[in-house]
Amino acid sequence: MFFRLLKQKLVKDFFTYTFFSALQKAIPFLLLPFFSRYFSEIQLGYFIVFQTIVLLAMPIMTLCVDTAIGINYYHYNFQKFSKYLTNNLIFAGVWFFVVFLIIFLFNGWFSIVLNFPALWLLLGLATVFPQFVFQLRQLLFRYQNKPLSYGLFSLGSALLNNGLGFIFLYFTPFTWEAFVLGYLIGYVFIAVISVILMNKDKFLLFSFHIKMIGNAIKIGAPVMIHTIGSWLSTSLNRILINTLIGTAATASFGIGASFGMIMTLVQDSMNLAYTPFLFEKLKNYNVSTQQILVKTTLLIYLLIVVSAFAISIIGYFGISFIFGELYLSTQQFIFPLVIAAAVNGCYKVHVNYLFYSKKTWTIAQITLLCGFINIALLYSMIKVWGIMGAVYASLLIQIFSYLLITYKAHKLYPLNFLFHTKSISKHLFSKGK
Repeated sequence: MFFRLLKQKLVKDFFTYTFFSALQKAIPFLLLPFFSRYFSEIQLGYFIVFQTIVLLAMPIMTLCVDTAIGINYYHYNFQKFSKYLTNNLIFAGVWFFVVFLIIFLFNGWFSIVLNFPALWLLLGLATVFPQFVFQLRQLLFRYQNKPLSYGLFSLGSALLNNGLGFIFLYFTPFTWEAFVLGYLIGYVFIAVISVILMNKDKFLLFSFHIKMIGNAIKIGAPVMIHTIGSWLSTSLNRILINTLIGTAATASFGIGASFGMIMTLVQDSMNLAYTPFLFEKLKNYNVSTQQILVKTTLLIYLLIVVSAFAISIIGYFGISFIFGELYLSTQQFIFPLVIAAAVNGCYKVHVNYLFYSKKTWTIAQITLLCGFINIALLYSMIKVWGIMGAVYASLLIQIFSYLLITYKAHKLYPLNFLFHTKSISKHLFSKGK
């Protein structure tokens, strides 16, 4: 029976994660209407570019060792895992410092290439490691199956960061820069709290093991490449629009893409609940497990489609009311960008199979290939069609990425949807007792 499925822990966790993730990410989204009216297009464009730069800096400045930590949560006993986490938390801090020093030495060059103020580039990048520590604490809450703790911690961070941003906006002459300061101070404070909580849960146990660091690099480096490739496929458009068309155009694109961000919120929430569930099921992969995973995959697909349709309708008819008449022209961006984000959600359903199997180099190769293809797509399409070229390039590359990843995942864990169709229909739609 369909309603019986809704009682499963996976679905309950999904709604818990969705609720708190929605609250956490609704805060910056709800601030966008304020930003679109209070900031000029250029100021808003700089703020969007700042967020985009940090997204790229995260994998480069941390080597994505948090992914290795998350994967090995299921492969090590508690004591060994605590040593693993501690070694790689320290390593990530050292690596961050080295990369930050290099960027500091060549800051002027980076500022020119990115068309972004040099001082605020450094301050923005300084948020990366504190944010990494915060996300590591979030990850541990997920794998401890504590969605409520995860949600409250995430919500508290969002309130603190943006609250500090408003304080600086009110008491200083800064505009978008006020929120860079707010994020920096807020994440530093939250990082300290994260370390205290990890120590309280006895996750911090130092005993130097170079092999543990090597293992994390071996897993994390391909994920870093994968994340950079994903950034090239999903976020590079903002940088190229900023350099090829202008900062004001970046603001317009960012407003239209904000509805894609809502779709990303929905599919990320699904993924947060789905990943631990999937990894647990893959420990004993058999015909029965296949049926459960097919059923779950179809449910997630259905939720993604319904969400994409609803978000597109709300965005199309509500854009001028939410962000003001100045951004009415972004109405045309909404549907294709929401669909692109929805396809990315379907991609995440399947890429987790490769993560569990530690096929991180395979993921890296695919995403980097797609990223390079997207560079050529974006550059040529922006030159011909302007912002709309960037919009449709984003949709095309998401579809291509999804097809490649799904093919690779199916080779590892064939789900055989056709075989299970009759059984799925019976369980989902038959009348229960």
